[in-house]
Amino acid sequence: MKIAILDDEIYYCNKIEKLIHENKLLETCTIDKYTKPIDFINRTKHYDILFLDIDMPEIDGIALSKQLRFDNIIIIFITSIKDRMAEAFGINVAGYIFKNQLEESINRVLNQTSMLVRQNQKIKIITKKEHAEYLKKLFNEETSENLSPSALETLAIIAYNEPITRAMVDEIRGVSSAHIIRKLVFKNLVKDIGRSDLPGRPILYGVTEEFLDHFG
Repeated sequence: MKIAILDDEIYYCNKIEKLIHENKLLETCTIDKYTKPIDFINRTKHYDILFLDIDMPEIDGIALSKQLRFDNIIIIFITSIKDRMAEAFGINVAGYIFKNQLEESINRVLNQTSMLVRQNQKIKIITKKEHAEYLKKLFNEETSENLSPSALETLAIIAYNEPITRAMVDEIRGVSSAHIIRKLVFKNLVKDIGRSDLPGRPILYGVTEEFLDHFG
């Protein structure tokens, strides 16, 4: 497992690294530390988990995390402010660790709230089943009840035929699907997974990890 820590203060990078190594859940991992956001943004490596300071003066950490939402990276926020969870809704955030309670926060996030699972040879952190009902109420989780019949039809076509272009979806449905696909992308159920070799190199669409969480 590959882990990155992005915090502009090296003290917290080193402290978090030490606590991660002490936690048995993540004992077999490699850790890279970044104190400059630009170095992380220009990285060439892919990481499974990112510990991200959202209070850095150089960059808005929550805005950065939203840019990473399709990168299959689990994000754990580092913060001194306890009331920013609502800003992060829709991002694959496993939890928060607080700078004045580092050891307690890391143990809580890794051992109590979440657990590691392996899906399709990828590592991800998911909520424990016993917390599911509470979190659904807390975040008013969106499910298939929020999708129209045409959106569900489009989603099923993409799921069974991925990778697939919008034109192919249109051909199967017999009507334009552009607006529906944009909504599915916004809901993080569908994502851009590359480009076709067809003329114009149209976007190829596939389903996301969030789709698999909702629909199995």
